[in-house]
Amino acid sequence: MLFNKKYQPKHLLFLSLLIFISLFRYEVYGKDNNGNYQESVYLHLCRNTFVTGEIVWYRAYCFADENAKTSFLSKALYVEMVNDKNQQVMAQTVEIVSGTAASSIKIPDTLSSGLYKIRAYTQWMRNDGPQCFYTCPVYIYNEFDDDNNAKGM
Repeated sequence: MLFNKKYQPKHLLFLSLLIFISLFRYEVYGKDNNGNYQESVYLHLCRNTFVTGEIVWYRAYCFADENAKTSFLSKALYVEMVNDKNQQVMAQTVEIVSGTAASSIKIPDTLSSGLYKIRAYTQWMRNDGPQCFYTCPVYIYNEFDDDNNAKGM
């Protein structure tokens, strides 16, 4: 008898299918040329010009590779606003659920008018350095700046 009662053909088929699926489960994540896993983040902002005291609403999308497959690797998104000297002005951590996150940032009244950058990254993206972070320029206008009042703005 080729198969004993304990191992029926349907059991072997199920076991083979499980092994086959487990071999390919890690292909959900993108890989670079060196075989390292990669992630990328995209932030969709409500707009890119703000007045101090306003709220920046955003939605983030976390991808596993350039083919836009959703990444399930990271669970936390780090969002920062930095000034023109690359100094952090504000930061927050947002939970990533099913490859997306959404939140808001209140712009403090203490910021000076000028060009700032909002950047977003995951812990995994830090392995590749800041050049891989998502960066978006935003202009902040503070109506109480002395420079703005002198210009008649």
